[in-house]
Amino acid sequence: MTRQAGTVIVGGGIWGLSTAYHLARAGRTDVQVLERNDELFDETTSQAAGLVGQIRATPLMRRAVRYAIDLFAGFERETGHDPGFRQVGSLL
Repeated sequence: MTRQAGTVIVGGGIWGLSTAYHLARAGRTDVQVLERNDELFDETTSQAAGLVGQIRATPLMRRAVRYAIDLFAGFERETGHDPGFRQVGSLL
């Protein structure tokens, strides 16, 4: 483990890894993620539903969902890692 980091993120769940990912995309190379378990996504966020619904009440929420969908859809191409995201549709 690195002894020094400009940013230390506690937790390797979706929020921690998303923060690290976006910092890296912004050019930060001194980010350290600390996780108490042997595997990432081993706590509550791994148990969350994977539905990314596009119907939202506000324009801001709709933009956030669209951003997430585009991010997941291009993640494997950008990183070489398959996040398991599949667009399958839904009924309301």
